[in-house]
Amino acid sequence: MPPKRRLNPKTPTTTTTTLTPNNISPRIPPPFHPAPQTLLPFLTTLSPSHIYITSHDTSPIPQKRRIYLIPLLLTLTLTLLLAYRLLHALPTYTSIFLAALGYETRMSLQVKGADAYTKLGIGGEGALRFLGSFCS
Repeated sequence: MPPKRRLNPKTPTTTTTTLTPNNISPRIPPPFHPAPQTLLPFLTTLSPSHIYITSHDTSPIPQKRRIYLIPLLLTLTLTLLLAYRLLHALPTYTSIFLAALGYETRMSLQVKGADAYTKLGIGGEGALRFLGSFCS
């Protein structure tokens, strides 16, 4: 539901403040601290009408590289595993798709003349293949 319109809308008043070392943060909540004076050139480029939360990380660069390397290696490993699985499974699913369209492939089922146990085994094998592919 849209907000109701006021009968007498008030004109917003805008105030501009300039950042000086004395008025960088007049009221900062308890868990936060004012930025160091060395960041004053950075702070003057920010708009005073917005709220900015920044983090000044003082960790050494080699530690940052090690921390970043873990998700990077994990992502690369998962990407390679998925690419291997795709390349390995693509011919199987292509032949299943072509068999469903009626073409003769290695996945085509010859059910004429087969007994019930053979049909059950063929269906069970296909079900387990799809289940294994879906779960992995």
